[in-house]
Amino acid sequence: MGNKKQQRSLKRIFLAIGGTTALIGVILAVEAIFGGVKSCHR
Repeated sequence: MGNKKQQRSLKRIFLAIGGTTALIGVILAVEAIFGGVKSCHR
């Protein structure tokens, strides 16, 4: 019984980590794209 609870909490942690990493990746990608556009316009 306790094992299932542990798995559920682990899944929640992995989901949180995955969500934050995805957000950071998107932000970095957007910054890189805008940075490239700015450097191209110079």
